[in-house]
Amino acid sequence: MARAPNLASLVGETVKPLAAPLLVTVDVEIAHDRDLDAQEAAISRIVSDLPDFPMTWFCTADAAERFAGPLRALAGAGHAIGCHGLDHGDWEDYRRLPPELVRRTLREATDRIERALGVRPRTFRGPRMTTSATTHSALRHLGYHADFSMCSHRLDFVVASCFDWRWAMTGARPYRPPMEETFQDSGPSCSAGLVVVPLSGLAVPLLSGSLFLLGERLMLWLANVMSRRAASIIAPLVYLFHSYEFVGLRGEAGHLPRHQRWYPAEADKRYQVNLAFLKKLRGMGALPVNADVYVEELSHAI
Repeated sequence: MARAPNLASLVGETVKPLAAPLLVTVDVEIAHDRDLDAQEAAISRIVSDLPDFPMTWFCTADAAERFAGPLRALAGAGHAIGCHGLDHGDWEDYRRLPPELVRRTLREATDRIERALGVRPRTFRGPRMTTSATTHSALRHLGYHADFSMCSHRLDFVVASCFDWRWAMTGARPYRPPMEETFQDSGPSCSAGLVVVPLSGLAVPLLSGSLFLLGERLMLWLANVMSRRAASIIAPLVYLFHSYEFVGLRGEAGHLPRHQRWYPAEADKRYQVNLAFLKKLRGMGALPVNADVYVEELSHAI
């Protein structure tokens, strides 16, 4: 892979402060090929190393129950708890599930997360970024305020496990979808309540996997470009990583998707790369905010 260009040569002698609010989102699911206690410890480590850095933790119901200790603690420390489905199994594809199963699954997941963590989630991200108009209907019924399952300008169809060609035409600005459509913006007159907040992207998505493959310098430059574009249309900068990424595999890596085999092999190296990236975003002027706070403020603006 060619060496990433020097950041200063791309954006000038100094990196200008980021202009859009920063939503750091963490998908928390049980990775059965990694030690469970170590996955729990990784959650605590992230929060300990990034004090006063509010994030949003999208938890599956089984992960909320298994990692209830640290998740309860962070929920009381200014972080938001979102729903990431029931168990992230291959069956849990919200593009294709029958309507009644969607309603039953989301109701169970929401109730189990609330019982485990003492917080009822108000934001949702589908496993593998899957969602649908049927899902939105169920979310509205359950009192959810936002769906974070969309990707903005994403073109990495080779590595995205559930790529949707409509992502390429989805902008960065949050929008309210009409009742019967997922990707369409119903405009400011819509009173349906649910807001779609896309993951930031510019051909490649703003997530840890892109960071591991492209390197910090290029990703900081991309984050600057995405942030400035987002600020011009009143949108946030949304970043995603998984808590299990910082735990080593218990077996061979042969079962991993091909692109993940190019990530740094050591779990701690992946952790340090991600930590340094977040700290540099903060140092460049990014203002972290959790999804509940952001969506509450956003509801008055769209």
